[in-house]
Amino acid sequence: MATAIHMPDLGTNVEQVKLIEWLKQEGEYVRRGDPLCEVETDKATEPLESVAEGVLLRQMVPAGSEIRAGTLIAYVGAAGESIPGQQAEAPAATIAASGSPPPQPAGRSLKVSPVIRNLAQREGVDLDSIVGTGAGGQITRDDVLAAKKSASGQGTPLSRDQLAVARRVSRSNQEIPTIDLVASLDMSAAIRLRERPARESSRKVSYDAIFLFAAAQAIPRFPSFASHVDGDRAIAHGGVDVCLAISHERRLYTPVVRNADRLSLIEVEAAVQQLVGKTRAGQLSSADLSGGSFTVSNLGMFPVQSFNVIIPPEQAGALSIGMIQPRPVFRDGRFEAVPLATVVLSIDHRLINGAEGAEFLQQVKNIVESL
Repeated sequence: MATAIHMPDLGTNVEQVKLIEWLKQEGEYVRRGDPLCEVETDKATEPLESVAEGVLLRQMVPAGSEIRAGTLIAYVGAAGESIPGQQAEAPAATIAASGSPPPQPAGRSLKVSPVIRNLAQREGVDLDSIVGTGAGGQITRDDVLAAKKSASGQGTPLSRDQLAVARRVSRSNQEIPTIDLVASLDMSAAIRLRERPARESSRKVSYDAIFLFAAAQAIPRFPSFASHVDGDRAIAHGGVDVCLAISHERRLYTPVVRNADRLSLIEVEAAVQQLVGKTRAGQLSSADLSGGSFTVSNLGMFPVQSFNVIIPPEQAGALSIGMIQPRPVFRDGRFEAVPLATVVLSIDHRLINGAEGAEFLQQVKNIVESL
């Protein structure tokens, strides 16, 4: 009996997701776990894996469709097997007597490498509109760039990732009344901490990890920072899952370090480096990008003194970090140059008042300055 494939619940913040592209075509052999199609959520674009093995008998929804969790999207079964309500057409692929899957047929699937697919996504180019000029109809880099150059209309369409980010920040900017609290942190202890591993020829702890660790350690003392507002209710997240803002190829991603309050600084550093690696490799999933309760954003590597963060949906606060600068501080009757960083705590004023925010920021300051 043919297996019905339904759209699973990906834990998104919207009712519908978009089926961007079929990665397997009717008549192709599909193994359990093979990427079946590509879907776009409000956070990311990712492949949807098949939960059955056999021939893809029928695609029930076309690419480009907006669908909900539970929607029937395909049938997978034996070659020639009928599906409910209609007779499946004989697929182009057949199964050999040995039981091994047949080779994939040419025809409907795009001939494009992952590198070129990523380029098209970054440039906002629809691969379905391109006729490949490479060997055997392969789509090349020049094909993608030429399609972008010749695109009609005003401006350039936003890529899928850009659209997802645009929707989220627009929603946050409209719904969350934000107040911003500013403080200067003495980074002397953090700098000394980073110098110690250097002398021991091991990896330095990043400033990203230092601030994420400090925020994670402070959040359990202030439960509102692990909650968010939904209508007239405060919803607790049930864990300290802290997002880190990562920029890659001019795109913004906010993957999550899970249960960050239970991790040591070294463990936080390892988690941060893993997420940075997955971001650069284009391997972030919806699970990596879902469920954060707080966000840390660091632009201290640039000549940015301070900045305010748009609080992501389903969060109550975010911490932004600017560059470290030597500034004069009066101590013990004299001025001395102290490396200071300006940090800004942005909070949802519906849930957190200024005094609680100030106490949280004081806790973060104490942690960073006493490393």
